[in-house]
Amino acid sequence: MFKDIFKFKIYKQKFIRLWFIFVIVIFLAIIVSIKFFLFSWVRDFDMRSQKAFNGMEERLRTATSLIDISMSNIYSNISLHKDVEDFIYSKSMDEYLKRRNITSISNERQIASYTNEMNNLFIISKPYISTVSIHYEGYVNYISSVGLEDKYKKDSNSLNCKFNIPESTFESYYNKKNNLNVSHTFTFEDENGISQKAEMVFWLDEQSILLRMLSYNIGAIGIQSNAKEETSPIWIDNTTYSDNQINLWFDEMEKYEKQRGSFSTGLVNVVNYSKFDSSQVKFTFICMIDDFTLLKDNLPITIFVITLIVLVSIIALVFTITSLHYDAIFMNQILHIIKNVKDGKFKIDKNYYKEHLYEKNEYGIIIRELEKMSISLKNYIEKEYEFTIKQRESEMLALQYQINPHFLYNTLEEIRAQALISNDTITADCIANLGSLYRGIIRKPSEITLGEELELLEDYLKIMTLKYPKNFFYQFDVEDKIKDIMTVKFWMQPLVENFFVHGFDLKCEYNMIIIKGYSLGSNIIIEITDNGVTLSEEQLEELNNRIVNTKELKTSSIGLPNVYTRLKIFYGSRFDMKIANNSQQAGINTIVKIPVKKVD
Repeated sequence: MFKDIFKFKIYKQKFIRLWFIFVIVIFLAIIVSIKFFLFSWVRDFDMRSQKAFNGMEERLRTATSLIDISMSNIYSNISLHKDVEDFIYSKSMDEYLKRRNITSISNERQIASYTNEMNNLFIISKPYISTVSIHYEGYVNYISSVGLEDKYKKDSNSLNCKFNIPESTFESYYNKKNNLNVSHTFTFEDENGISQKAEMVFWLDEQSILLRMLSYNIGAIGIQSNAKEETSPIWIDNTTYSDNQINLWFDEMEKYEKQRGSFSTGLVNVVNYSKFDSSQVKFTFICMIDDFTLLKDNLPITIFVITLIVLVSIIALVFTITSLHYDAIFMNQILHIIKNVKDGKFKIDKNYYKEHLYEKNEYGIIIRELEKMSISLKNYIEKEYEFTIKQRESEMLALQYQINPHFLYNTLEEIRAQALISNDTITADCIANLGSLYRGIIRKPSEITLGEELELLEDYLKIMTLKYPKNFFYQFDVEDKIKDIMTVKFWMQPLVENFFVHGFDLKCEYNMIIIKGYSLGSNIIIEITDNGVTLSEEQLEELNNRIVNTKELKTSSIGLPNVYTRLKIFYGSRFDMKIANNSQQAGINTIVKIPVKKVD
């Protein structure tokens, strides 16, 4: 295949260009396709991130509502409020229990339990709220469903209570800047009746919140508790990202103020991120995923698209190279035929040509036609002189049969002169009008003034007056100022002729045509009104539609569609022509609207 292609420089260059274009097209097609799918996957990542955040917000909204309800219960229940005070003043669990006993003795019924209230809150809000701490005078008493040191090891069957923990020790595990929390101020009176305030903090379990987000498949997800303090976020990653890589990406993301966006991390890889600020708790929810992970997660479709592009490109290349191969063979055969003809060998040697060149395709057709041409070329050369002589004789014979317009004009003048000699003025006038009409049609250019067109029409009407001397009349009412407007030649006569074909009544004593012409704004209006036959509304609609919708200009017809098409071409889109019934009496009214087009 390549042997025939490399015989000719033009096909060799095409072959090299095709391979080069093939590689470029495959590369660009793969890049564009991957970019297209990445764009779709990033949008899907944004939607999944938004959906994950909305679900988390809804659960956080429920948790904060439960906290508000719990605080309301504490303030509304006097015994529960008192039990919280006992919990605050206690230095140990034994002291708290003693205080509860003392309080219970002074009350008619068992005092409500703050620990039970919090335990119910933990159970209802599980796993979001895990710890409640009360901060008072530099120390912390807390209740938790998990241990302080192993807060991520859940134990639903136990409730941990710790007392008199220094603030600094507690913050090493629960830092308000780095952990999610909801704070409330608890107001109470001490033993001396002085109003005191303690801070009651409800701690949310970030790990439990993030673990629920893994099902959304949104890459590395994290919670930054207080973005204004530039705290480090807590991350959970269901991909293969390293901690160092995530931290580097987070530092780069912090440079951008947009809530959603992307940034490059190398020559080709791009990291996409989404940030959402919670309306319930002061924190920012962050999702990050890079293009490589998106491609890996969608590896089957990526491989399928790349394979499809390569396969289609290879098929297209094979077809193109095959076409070049046949072109090269065909060119070789053409050159061989030309060489034989130059050497005077007009007969084709079929043994030289390959069989596929005689198949029923373009190559075979051309070869067969070249064979016929070569066989006939010698006969054409021998008969060229005889053919030329016969051709010239035919042309001379055609010239002899041509009609000389001057002969027709002279003949009409001779007939008119004979009519005048015989005092037949009617016949003479008729011949004069016919000669004037014919001379105007033949000699005048295709573009004439409206006044000249009216003169041609009047010549025609004079002939019809001579034909119907007793029952036909016409009248012109045209403003002089519009007669210099340029128009096409011979379009009024076909409009008037319709009256004599379809509307003229021989029995009527008064057949009338009125031609009006006047300016109206930026248009010229020509009205041709007769008193002949009236058409129905359906006939008028059909006639007007046929005039307007007949697009082809037929040289064999000068009917209404032909007139409309010629004028439409000459005057443009502002031109209009409409056939209507004569509103004054019987007959037809043809209204032609011509945009102003003065003589240069």
